[in-house]
Amino acid sequence: FIGVDVIAGARGETEQEWAEACRFIESLPVSRLHVFPYSERPGTAALHLPDPVPQTEKHRRVEQLIAISDAKLRQFLDDEGIVPTSMMYISDGLSSELIHICKQSNVGCRIYEERIPIDYQTAVMAEEFNMNLTTVALNGGEDYELLFTVPLTMHDRVNNLDNIKVIGHITAPELGYALITRDDTELELKAQGWNPLKD
Repeated sequence: FIGVDVIAGARGETEQEWAEACRFIESLPVSRLHVFPYSERPGTAALHLPDPVPQTEKHRRVEQLIAISDAKLRQFLDDEGIVPTSMMYISDGLSSELIHICKQSNVGCRIYEERIPIDYQTAVMAEEFNMNLTTVALNGGEDYELLFTVPLTMHDRVNNLDNIKVIGHITAPELGYALITRDDTELELKAQGWNPLKD
């Protein structure tokens, strides 16, 4: 399993350069892409570069990369004999997307705080703004990680794959949606939401 981080919509990125980048990425023997839209950071040299890419165009490019990633990941899962029962990219926060999957499938869920993968950048940002790390991980936007469910019979196969994390399990719908904290407290999961088109 090979994952690659890709930033879409950097300043000065022309349509021709973007098309060439997409063709190159499609040719790579990778399993999935971790996609980020380019975002401005105060005090960086990049702010002095000309021709910023409009926000709507950045998101169009992100969607294009997600489609490429989706095809590559589906091929990888197919090669491993894994058939997901549901799949969704996280663009509106883990809680929101997980609840959406559960509602569409008429099921409940339990996820475990200690199993949620935390990106280093997310941890740094949470500390910088004095925010609870788990809250940020559950409700942050634009992660574009793939959230998927598999039958229980495939648990061990998925659990043994690098870079894929089992964070919980599906339950009966009447049990609702819950986060199990590190001290075994059960908290109701809520969809805080995130607007990926908002600056």
